[in-house]
Amino acid sequence: MEEILLEDDERDSIEYRILMAYAQRRLSVSRYGKLLKNEANVQKSSSLIRRRAEIQLQGGWVELQGRKEANPKYHPGYRLPVLCGRAEQENPQTLSLHQGETADVNHIADKLVKLVASRSQEPLSDQSFRITCQNRTLCEKQDDSDPTVGSEGEEHDEEKIIQTIVSLLRQSGDQLEEKIKKDRVFYQCFKDMLSYPFFKRITDVFLEDVSADSTREPGGHTQCTKVAFTMEVATRLTAVDNHPMNLVLGFGLKYLREHFKPWIQDQGGWEKALTSLDQEEVE
Repeated sequence: MEEILLEDDERDSIEYRILMAYAQRRLSVSRYGKLLKNEANVQKSSSLIRRRAEIQLQGGWVELQGRKEANPKYHPGYRLPVLCGRAEQENPQTLSLHQGETADVNHIADKLVKLVASRSQEPLSDQSFRITCQNRTLCEKQDDSDPTVGSEGEEHDEEKIIQTIVSLLRQSGDQLEEKIKKDRVFYQCFKDMLSYPFFKRITDVFLEDVSADSTREPGGHTQCTKVAFTMEVATRLTAVDNHPMNLVLGFGLKYLREHFKPWIQDQGGWEKALTSLDQEEVE
């Protein structure tokens, strides 16, 4: 299982804060509470690791200082770096970049949730319907297979697992969570395969359906829809991810940054990137 441990600046990023706000609106109270508890534990672990590094650095300075006193020829001028807070360590330019995005995180999350809810209620296009039917057929074949024949891992190859997950994500309700609860072999395969490439493949396949449904929409609106459903995939998978480090949220953040951050920056930030959704409400 691949782990993507978030740095403090990533956890403070606008993308991550929007993702957390989105999850708060889509998860049950108990699920979101568990998510917050995991986040608190991760931050404690991160602070402990950082403190240990500072202690080691200070210990190294004491050793270097001892060598300097013992050896008059020791090169002068070395100074221990000031161990200040993370914000103080950043240069002014970086700080201004972080403060430049003053978007309303809750307002953005509300827009994305509303978009997902409206799209979930729409009938599927013919192309999207064919894709979904193919995925459901794979899912049904997998349910009919005998998990006792051969190795359990061999019975559930990665592509079938991915297609099954995408099919369940496209269905309303908590179909994926129900599948996880009932099929322990499937859940074990999900845990074993969980990595960023695995998450990326699931999201790519899911967004193919979104693209099929968005053929008549402007490019900007299609991008907004893909951003929204990327957060939806990350949130829904987080609901079945019991890893204490909230791995799937880290995967979701990485996917958002890799695929949509340049476009959002070109639009002038999150608020401006989602203006097409405001225009749609007016119409």
